[in-house]
Amino acid sequence: AAEDFRWRVMYIRLMLDVVDTIGSTSLLLAWMIEASVENCPAIELVENTYVGPEGPAAKRTAGGALCFAYFGNLSLVKGIGDLLEAAAMLLDRGADHFTMQVHGSQLFTDAALDEKIARGKARLGDKLQFMGRYDQDDLAQRMADADCVVFPSLWWENAPLVIYEALHHGRRIISYPHGGAAEILNRYG
Repeated sequence: AAEDFRWRVMYIRLMLDVVDTIGSTSLLLAWMIEASVENCPAIELVENTYVGPEGPAAKRTAGGALCFAYFGNLSLVKGIGDLLEAAAMLLDRGADHFTMQVHGSQLFTDAALDEKIARGKARLGDKLQFMGRYDQDDLAQRMADADCVVFPSLWWENAPLVIYEALHHGRRIISYPHGGAAEILNRYG
């Protein structure tokens, strides 16, 4: 309810009265805080990073199918529906020399998402591979199998770790041009 949000804003303002500096993981988040907090304390950029083991080199062979890979939770807000639609559009336009790997799992039941996944499976057939949940120990090998990491999040994510992971492993990245992903790719990509 609107009243709940007003109370929440008041509570946050009270908490910020005792803060000297806010740590922000992105310039986007810093801007959002500054735009919404009166008498905002100083904000310091403390960027996320990924420090994991070096992975094996990419396995792509000359003339092999291009492997696009999605990493993360499966949800509509993470853009999985748009990703499956984009892959289907490639097929419709005659570009069929690719695979789409989806690494991750669906955390919550979502009928709309289930419908989009079923439609994607029907349209893409064996081009679409659901690789399932993964652990951090599996990430380097899974990234090595990908030519390009896709990050289709509809949500303006602040500092998406998967972008840092893909950069660390030397993967190309396709992303919507908004939020923290755009900021990171403009800086490092």
